[in-house]
Parts: sequence; C-alpha cells; structure tokens
Amino acid sequence: MAVLIKIKAGTLIETIVASVLLVVIFGIATLILSNVFETTLVLDRSLVMYKLEQLEYRYLNEAITVPYTEAFASFEIHISEEGDRVVFEAVSIVDQRLLKSVSFIKNK
Repeated sequence: MAVLIKIKAGTLIETIVASVLLVVIFGIATLILSNVFETTLVLDRSLVMYKLEQLEYRYLNEAITVPYTEAFASFEIHISEEGDRVVFEAVSIVDQRLLKSVSFIKNK
C-alpha cells in the first residue's frame, strides 16, 4: 500500500494496462477464430461429395454420358472411362487439390 500512496495515479495505470491486455487477448482470439472458420468453409466438401453421389446415381441409371465435365461451386467435376473402369473426380479450382476419386468397374 505504501507504493500506491506515493503514486497517486497507480490505480489508473493498472486499469489502463488491464484494458490493453484484454483488448490484445480478445483481438488475438478473434483472429484465431476467424482463421478457423475460414479454413472450415474452404475445406467443406459435403456439397461436392453429395454432387458426386448424384452424378454416380445418374451415370448408373444412364442419365448422363461419359466423358462428362461440370463446374460446381469452386470445384471441377470430371467423369471419364479408363478401360473397364469409370472414374469420378472432383478437383478444387482454388488450389488444384483432388478431393475425391471414385473408380468402379462399369456394367456391360
């Protein structure tokens, strides 16, 4: 208590320092959460997986012909025949990452 008596604005300085620390901590937390949410949205593949399942169903029921290419969201979907196999691929337009490749033997 003797130090606080000598410095009249001691509690004001403590309040300012605490406020600055809180702002910095909340700022860092906000940046971290923003980065996590952005990464989650970029890597969300559920719509593309659903679209590939739809295209597989349409192919099996002869509603589409091969070769087939479609742009969907930020992905490019390719369906091709390689010998006796049919290959379904979804490639990200943003970073050229192959997200899913399904291959099966086609019915004759």
